[in-house]
Amino acid sequence: MTIKNKLSLIVFLSILLTAIPASFFISYYAQEKILLEESSNLIAYTESQVEIISNRFSQSKSKLEEFSRLLKQDLSKPIEPNEIRQFHQAMELNSDGVWRNRRNTYNGKIESGIFLPPNVAESDLQKITHMRIKHAMDYFGAAANKLHENIWYLSGDRSEIIFDTTFPDFAFDQSADNDYTQTPWVTYTSPELNPSRTFIFTPPLFDPVPKVWMISALYPLYLGNKWLGTLGEDMQLSSVLGGAFKAHQRYPETEHFLVDNKGNFILAGHWQSELELNSENSQSDLHIPPELAIILKNPFQEKATLLTESLRIDNRDFIAIGMSVIPMNWKYVRLVPVDNIVKPARQLLFALVLFIFFVSTFCGVLISMAVNKNVVSRIKQLVENMRLYELGNKQYGYPELLDTDEISLAAQEFALMMERIERHGLEIEKAKHVLFESEERWRFALEGSGDGVWDWNIQTDQVIYSKRWKEMLGYAENEVGDELNEWFSRIHPEDMPSVMADLQPHLDGLTETYINEYRMRCKDGNYKWTFDRGQVITRDSAGKPLRIVGVHMDITERKLSEAALVEKEERLQLSLASSKQNWFELNLQTGEILSSPNYPEMLGYDPAEFHRSLQNWQDNIHPDDYDAVMIAFGNCLNSDSAISMEYRRRKQDGGWVWFCSTAEVSERGSQREPLKIIGIHADITERKLAEEKLKLAASVFSNAREGITITDAKGIIVDVNDTFTQTTGYSREEVIGKNPRILKSGRQSPEFYADMWKALQEEGFWYGEVWNRRKSGEVYAEMKTISAVRDVHGVTTHYVALCTDITQMKDHQLQLERIAHYDILTNLPNRALLADRLSQAMVQSQRHHNSLAVVFLDLDGFKHVNDTYGHDVGDELLIALSARMKGALREGDTLARIGGDEFVAVLADLAKVEDCEPVLERLLLAVSERVIVSKIGLKVSASIGVTLYPQDKVDADQLMRHADQAMYVAKESGKNRYHLFDTAQDDAVKVQRENLEAIRSALDNDQFVLYYQPKVNMRTGIVIGVEALIRWQHPKRGLLNPVEFLSIIENHAMSIKMGEWVIDTALTQISQWQAMGLNIPVSISVNIAAVQLQQPDFTDRLATLLAAHPDVEPRYLELEVLETSALNDVTYVSGIMVACMALGVNFALDDFGTGYSSLTYLRRLPASLIKIDQSFVRDMLIDPDDHAIVEGVIALAKSFKREVIAEGVETIEHGTALLQLGCELAQGYGIAKPMPASDIPTWLVSWKPDNAWREVDAK
Repeated sequence: MTIKNKLSLIVFLSILLTAIPASFFISYYAQEKILLEESSNLIAYTESQVEIISNRFSQSKSKLEEFSRLLKQDLSKPIEPNEIRQFHQAMELNSDGVWRNRRNTYNGKIESGIFLPPNVAESDLQKITHMRIKHAMDYFGAAANKLHENIWYLSGDRSEIIFDTTFPDFAFDQSADNDYTQTPWVTYTSPELNPSRTFIFTPPLFDPVPKVWMISALYPLYLGNKWLGTLGEDMQLSSVLGGAFKAHQRYPETEHFLVDNKGNFILAGHWQSELELNSENSQSDLHIPPELAIILKNPFQEKATLLTESLRIDNRDFIAIGMSVIPMNWKYVRLVPVDNIVKPARQLLFALVLFIFFVSTFCGVLISMAVNKNVVSRIKQLVENMRLYELGNKQYGYPELLDTDEISLAAQEFALMMERIERHGLEIEKAKHVLFESEERWRFALEGSGDGVWDWNIQTDQVIYSKRWKEMLGYAENEVGDELNEWFSRIHPEDMPSVMADLQPHLDGLTETYINEYRMRCKDGNYKWTFDRGQVITRDSAGKPLRIVGVHMDITERKLSEAALVEKEERLQLSLASSKQNWFELNLQTGEILSSPNYPEMLGYDPAEFHRSLQNWQDNIHPDDYDAVMIAFGNCLNSDSAISMEYRRRKQDGGWVWFCSTAEVSERGSQREPLKIIGIHADITERKLAEEKLKLAASVFSNAREGITITDAKGIIVDVNDTFTQTTGYSREEVIGKNPRILKSGRQSPEFYADMWKALQEEGFWYGEVWNRRKSGEVYAEMKTISAVRDVHGVTTHYVALCTDITQMKDHQLQLERIAHYDILTNLPNRALLADRLSQAMVQSQRHHNSLAVVFLDLDGFKHVNDTYGHDVGDELLIALSARMKGALREGDTLARIGGDEFVAVLADLAKVEDCEPVLERLLLAVSERVIVSKIGLKVSASIGVTLYPQDKVDADQLMRHADQAMYVAKESGKNRYHLFDTAQDDAVKVQRENLEAIRSALDNDQFVLYYQPKVNMRTGIVIGVEALIRWQHPKRGLLNPVEFLSIIENHAMSIKMGEWVIDTALTQISQWQAMGLNIPVSISVNIAAVQLQQPDFTDRLATLLAAHPDVEPRYLELEVLETSALNDVTYVSGIMVACMALGVNFALDDFGTGYSSLTYLRRLPASLIKIDQSFVRDMLIDPDDHAIVEGVIALAKSFKREVIAEGVETIEHGTALLQLGCELAQGYGIAKPMPASDIPTWLVSWKPDNAWREVDAK
């Protein structure tokens, strides 16, 4: 293969072999990155979708709980006289015996339908109850309803009330024998299946009416302890799930699976068609792959997680993401095809491979053309020139010269080389003869010196070695050749770099001679040190060396001597350094000191800055050691032997170093006077510190108040202190060599000791409480700390344990715990322990789905015993009764004393409420039996209050209070009995309290407004006034009528505050209208009969309100007194009204005819106006009795010379009939509805009476 093809192939393959793996790597990385990012995105997307579904299911509970609360509130109200009339107006009895809505007035889009079988509508109470449920459902359904959903009520008696905008005629489509009572919609909330009255969902059910899969939210409706039926909401699964799981899919081939808590499929992905073949029955055995079935059987988390990255289905990989759907406990799995996710990465790989292939081919072609032109043809020309020169033909051409590339340079050098060869050929021949003669003389001289000679022809790499050269290495003449390698191969490898470092500069002409010392290998394998010296003797005209000669000298003995001396010095320095010692020499004549180089460093000084002198040494000796050192120094000067001394010397940083100095006189003068001293300084600081630590440790070990035990690494005791022997009773001799397990008490498990040793091995220490046994057998408690002692290599050598006897503290702690949790007198649990046990019992009750009873017991007549016989006798009686009551309880029950004669029992594990009754009877009997104390016969009884959990859904403290309340009921009922707490009554009290607080807040936050209904003279059309009607602008429920809140504050002090607000607001409005030119008297519709009107300061308060509006004449204000009000003292109320009329205020008697004292009130109360109640006016056209009542009231008013006005005028016919009876004044929807004050002026302009009224003649 030619150079051109080789280079082109190399380039082509290089690009392919580099780029293609890189492309695959990039593609793989991109796929992994896309999978990772999309997995996170899909997890977040799944969580948001499932959260939508979960929130929709969770909303059902709060919705139905709120609906139940409203219903209980409405159903608890007293029955109004007109409610049965309202029932008959809205309902009709169909031919099949079922009561349903009236067809001609029913609108299923805004109201609920009723289905009442004959057995449910037998009494007025049943009808009114269902009517109230309907009214509440109308309001609640309109506010909460959504498409494809409804809200309904089913009773256990087959009655139905349903608000369903999708199927509004549901009630009309039901046959008379329709029965839902045995379906889950009813049975799931019954007391038998749902005794705890909890909110529940049905499994997915097929609804036969809309023929769709539904799930229903169910809530039991109770009134007190009576189960009325089920409140429910239906949710169509296709509506709830379709939008969340199937819409806006990130990948079109995504599969969705949804399984309920029983393993039945709701969504089945690829197998949805198989599921829908039998749509009316749920299925759990679809033919899904085993791998997917295993995933669906595993428990799911509340957060979305990646279940698997490679689920193989039908030869295709999927990733699976799943989570639990709360609160249904369903499982949702999303399968996304992996190839859909990584499709962009694979497309990128294909594009890269194609691009690389085309680029590689194109580059190969270009390179081939360039190489052929610029390289190959010119090399061929140069090769041809060399071939011709070899044949002796000197007539040849040169390749094309292109600048200074390698081929051009090679051609030029080839031409120059030929010229030089020709020119120097003759010179070489002449020099050979001269050189030969010179070499012979020089070799003879060197051989005579005993050194080896070498002669190196650098051009041929031939070296001539003298006989002596060979003998020095142990070789014979014929055993060494003349190659350069015979020399270089014997040089020690460590010395070769040094040889070349000296030889090469000389060859380059940089040095005059070449000199080096190195080792050479002898024939026996040993090395000899050689001194090598040489010089280039011939160079060419360019200065390049041609020939170098030199000599080898054996210097092995000298090198060995030098090495021995160096080794001795190194050993001395190493010995001094390792022992933290240094030498010194003191010249007594000059005071100068010579010392080891590291001596200044021992004192923290820089050697260059350290002052070595006798005076410096003396000045830095520790003051406490100075005298002793000077004495020792004097002894050294006078002695021929060495003197040692230990002292402290100051460091540069002010600290101190302990030295041990040994010195002796090394040189004396002619008179024996000392001239020089030599010696050694040794740093003994660590030794001194160790000695101090040992002294301290010995003192601590002997005098410590804690027991100390030291063992070896195997746990064998090597030493103990006195405190240990005092604590355990063992002497030191008895435990040395033993294992600490001789103290083992047996109270701790093997796992306890295993954990202890694990901590010691991993962490090096352990701390905790241990129960051991003394030599006497007594068990005692101690706090123990065990630490591992390790050497410099981290190996444990010993263990040290410190122990403190805490037996007395433990005994005291047990006594305190007993006092803190038990009654001292009766030894029964006290209030604190009772609270703990009650809390535990509540948890167990929730876990096992059973009940518990909290029994509050108070002794009847115990105070009399204390007062008569003294507290000692009373205490003995309590002890005796405590024992009896405890014996009356079951095993596992708790009896506690919480006060003087108050006890509480907790009866757990009650399967049904009746299970506690035998225990209560035994308690009553145990207390009531005669007790003999100090020969005195004593007899008391008990009043017991009981509440049940979880029926009473409150916390532990509230359970105690409820049981206490029930106990007082039992005591007030005659004592010596028990009473069960009424949760329904308590709920009603709570609701009332919440409602009162809401109304108080509404007053404080100006949420009440006044609407005004005009009152007119129907015959003349004159507006005689307006009636102020209060409304509540509720922030959540909208505008509320007074019927929804006034009954709550009836006979409550808050009604006084609200009444005064209405009066003040009405007076303000009169003032505003008068400023506009409208002089309209205002009557105030507020119940002031029983509370506000009878207040002693009512007149004064009214006068104050009137005084606050001086621009309003009192005659424009009219107060209405309800004829149905219960007035305790009619004469007193009459006096108040007279006093108010003296202020200028008028009175009207409202709702006349609805009470029991109409004639009495009419005769004795000074009201100038009588208002006929709308309940009579509304039906007077169809009910002869109501017509007669209206006619009679008008006649009475005329007889008593009172004006009369009719309420509830809804039609022209009503007004005509009233005018015919002689009543001209009226108000009602037929005239005007109540309206805001701002609308009154506009209405006044547009108001005109009907012409028919002008033509009516009165009787």
